[in-house]
Amino acid sequence: MRSGILKRDFEAGKAGMNRTRLQALVAQGQPVGVLLLLDQKAVGWISVAPRTAFPRLGKSRVLRSGLSGKGWSITCLFVRQAFRGQHLGKVLVQEACRYAFLHGAEWVEGFPTRPGGKTLPPPFLWKGLPSMFLSNCFELLTPESQHQWVVVKKALS
Repeated sequence: MRSGILKRDFEAGKAGMNRTRLQALVAQGQPVGVLLLLDQKAVGWISVAPRTAFPRLGKSRVLRSGLSGKGWSITCLFVRQAFRGQHLGKVLVQEACRYAFLHGAEWVEGFPTRPGGKTLPPPFLWKGLPSMFLSNCFELLTPESQHQWVVVKKALS
């Protein structure tokens, strides 16, 4: 997690403590993500920050990208239930990339869930779907059949 905050700390704190920690990161000026607003109400959110903000990514054999340079990672996204099915995940990925590139990213990666031909309930899709990334000109870096997660990236053009 960001700034040395461990996953177990997040799990221990759950909603209230997590909200407080997230607010602290924002107050410190650290990038944490992008909100999608409709009529001044948040309908979606995507986590995007420099890859270095997620030290666990570098320790994972599955999620190591092998890319060099200034990379940013998309680690999760959420669209409110009433707004699902409107391709807003694709919009969130697009805007996360725009934000990352405006802040110096050379590439962006994501780790969408590969449903494997099954229909998964929304709670299992918090990392997005491959189509949300591929429709935004990402490319596959791992074979689709290799892992549950498909690693993708987008090079700065």
